[in-house]
Amino acid sequence: MAQYISIAVVLFSLLGVYSLVDADCYPGDAQFTAIVQEIYKEVTSDRIRGLRGYGTLTRSQLCSMLVRNHNNGRHYFTGQTKTNWDFLGQSVSHSSCVNALVYTNGYNSIDGWKKWTGTLSGTWWSSDQSFDDGAKWYTPYSKYDGRTYAVQKVEFYSQWRKDNCKHVDQTGATCRYGWNQSGKGIKYVWGWDPKDNNCPSGSSRGRTGAHVGFTFTEGSTSCIVWVTTEEAFLECVKNLWFHIIKQRSSCNHDGGGYGQWYIYNFGW
Repeated sequence: MAQYISIAVVLFSLLGVYSLVDADCYPGDAQFTAIVQEIYKEVTSDRIRGLRGYGTLTRSQLCSMLVRNHNNGRHYFTGQTKTNWDFLGQSVSHSSCVNALVYTNGYNSIDGWKKWTGTLSGTWWSSDQSFDDGAKWYTPYSKYDGRTYAVQKVEFYSQWRKDNCKHVDQTGATCRYGWNQSGKGIKYVWGWDPKDNNCPSGSSRGRTGAHVGFTFTEGSTSCIVWVTTEEAFLECVKNLWFHIIKQRSSCNHDGGGYGQWYIYNFGW
């Protein structure tokens, strides 16, 4: 397992960041925090700019796209036979999505991240390809630094990223490392998803990997609207069996990609 280092850094608008040494293309704590604050401000001001293929979107417009893609979208010609609604057995309403972005909520404790914890096995589909898209979302832990934070380490696998991965495990699978975080009383969640072949310098660095999330529940399903500076995602997770086996889905704002996974959480 990779070695992680958690670093307590400057508080910036009530945001504390714990960075991991293996986070590829990470821009540094101050710049990462600034990007997170920029995304959060755009969402709460109802002017979401720069998402791929669009200029400025309102929260309602973004939710219309995400909900439509979750409920009805699929890439049939690359092998996706079910919509995310079909896969989870749960539709998402436009009002639930909009409310998540208007009346924003995060996770006050590690319990929120426990819903997502486990080893993911599944597929990501785009219009011209599909690939296995496995990952591990580790058991979250609490950390106190003036306030209580919940931190969850994430390990991504993908064979086609081998040339750019910082570590190859004994099975030959390639990996990259990220993390998610929330804080008690903070009205959103945030994290880092390292991106290969995307390591610009200066102020552009880190703008694809930083993401800000807004949590909500639809029926028995937990969802997050994730927003980056380039795209947005609607991701949902549903318990199947005693929180040991779960299902998870994802779609992005322009319908370019869909993901469906089973999550197995037997403890590590």
